[in-house]
Amino acid sequence: MDMWAASMGFLAWLQFPKTQGQVANERATKFEDVVQEVIDRTRWADEASRALRQRRLRVDGQALTDIDAIGSYDGTLLVVSCKSIPYTREYDRGVHNVIRNAASTVDNGVDYWARIVSQLEALRAGDNFDLTGYKQIVGVVCTPFPVYTGDTKSLSTTVGELRWACSLDELVEFLER
Repeated sequence: MDMWAASMGFLAWLQFPKTQGQVANERATKFEDVVQEVIDRTRWADEASRALRQRRLRVDGQALTDIDAIGSYDGTLLVVSCKSIPYTREYDRGVHNVIRNAASTVDNGVDYWARIVSQLEALRAGDNFDLTGYKQIVGVVCTPFPVYTGDTKSLSTTVGELRWACSLDELVEFLER
């Protein structure tokens, strides 16, 4: 038996499918749930802020965003945008367009999320939310694994040592400090 070929076949069978639509949406929703569960197992767990999770926040009747995962601690609100980028063999091998696409997804996500966090900091209240009780609003874009990027904003820190673009493991490390 060719163990290498069998192993590669097995790994290929376990890999997330490169599809869009229903499968990708279910994978994304599951990742959001996992991130929220991680937050809920730390001192950042907060029922009051959690009521805002996955709810479309509105300002002046216009949809602003929804929050994939959320928590708060000591007057700081943590709002997380989740990007469930699958880790594939092509990514592991460093295939240029796969690395570039993942980096682009994260970098665009960070740009968007930083604008949302700035708006939330400035507004503090909208049609269906009130964040006036928080001293600080911190945002991150979380992925299942570290995504290679050279983008200055993505690599910059949002609070402490937590980068704007962080892996789930990096987020866990931050939450447990």
